[in-house]
Amino acid sequence: MPESFSPELFSEETRNRIRELQKEGPVSSNAIAEAMLEDVDFVGAGGRVVVARVEGGGGKLAAVSRKEVSPEEAVTVYYNQALLRMLFPDNFPEIYASYGKSKGKGVSVNFREEIIGRAFTKQEAQKLHTDNLVKEPMVIKSEEHPFSKVIRAMKEINIPIVFDRNERNYMVGPSDEEYFVDTINFRDWTEEHKNSWLDYMRDKGCSQVEMDRASRYINRIITVNQKVIPTAKIRETQVFA
Repeated sequence: MPESFSPELFSEETRNRIRELQKEGPVSSNAIAEAMLEDVDFVGAGGRVVVARVEGGGGKLAAVSRKEVSPEEAVTVYYNQALLRMLFPDNFPEIYASYGKSKGKGVSVNFREEIIGRAFTKQEAQKLHTDNLVKEPMVIKSEEHPFSKVIRAMKEINIPIVFDRNERNYMVGPSDEEYFVDTINFRDWTEEHKNSWLDYMRDKGCSQVEMDRASRYINRIITVNQKVIPTAKIRETQVFA
């Protein structure tokens, strides 16, 4: 069940800091991200997001963007992740909900599954992205679920999804799963891409129900990014499956 966004998902100290900032005027997502750096539930920070555990969230993380995210971007991130998880559930954490900011309202944040493990080393990340992945997958830790299978699959399907090579974006999970823990904002889906993706799913034995769901997800991304429907129809600050 996706999260319903609420300030209560932040710790009390971050909520108090937000209230202080609100006295001075509208609060940006970056200001909230900066406040979370001192949060008791702080997990980590990168160039784009600050991450903290959800208050009483049972293994869920809140990743607040330093740069505002539009509702269209939030939709795109959410459904890209859902599509990748359909094929590779052991390589991508779940995103429960994704929010953008519209007309000064909302917070640019997504709520995601926490992966317990360790980050890749720089050498492991470099090894993962070698070009010689044609004959066999490159194994970092997982024989069964190496992330190189994902990279090879994108080439096979001819989907130009790019996975950032920074080692901080990859983790070895509790059972040696190889996870990509950043988000994917691939917005250039086409009907040709969709057909190729569905053909790949069919070849892998996915059910018609799964393929129909994937088709809806891809259509949603295409529609949102072509602005076929007014922005106001995108639920403005949130997206749920």
